[in-house]
Amino acid sequence: MVDPIQGPHSPSEWDEEQSEPRGLKGHGAKLFRKVSDLYFFCMAKDVVAPSDRYIYTTLAKIMQISKHSATYGDYITDRTEQNAADMIAEVKESLRLKNIPRQIISTKLKYILDTITEDSRKARLMETLTDIEMYFMNPETGATDEELEALRGKVSLIVEKLTPDTQDINAEAIHRDLRDCLKDAPPPAKILNELDLCFKRWLQ
Repeated sequence: MVDPIQGPHSPSEWDEEQSEPRGLKGHGAKLFRKVSDLYFFCMAKDVVAPSDRYIYTTLAKIMQISKHSATYGDYITDRTEQNAADMIAEVKESLRLKNIPRQIISTKLKYILDTITEDSRKARLMETLTDIEMYFMNPETGATDEELEALRGKVSLIVEKLTPDTQDINAEAIHRDLRDCLKDAPPPAKILNELDLCFKRWLQ
């Protein structure tokens, strides 16, 4: 998975001459390109402080959803993708012109993310999986390198199963179970176990 904290490290990870990033062909490719471009623009031009975690994590969530929809699942519709891509482009232009307050940026990005996840249960599950990975990467969680590696392997197994043939009701069930598991800030081992149970219960 793309690192949900770091995002793209350079513009070489997508091609400015193409309408979609290399290797991604399904619904979500155009949005991934736009949001990656905005993420890198915010970092490279120093228009959003690195300490502004909310903006960067929201962008990272949209990146994860759009990338994996384009790679595996086609779970973003054409209309949702186009509307989200247009709004992302508007945010970038406003930042370029330096005429948009920080709170407005956060509000717009939250609206984009909410629109995508409300439109697709699989996108909602991808947001939850990204939250889990961010939780593991938080030093206060105490996850070891081995646990983080195990997490990424288990998440990848789930993501690869989120194809157009996967029933939405199963994606929603996994989302619900994982959200319930996260409520009480559990130890990493408990989350890893829950991921195994969700995979066996809903995707095998």
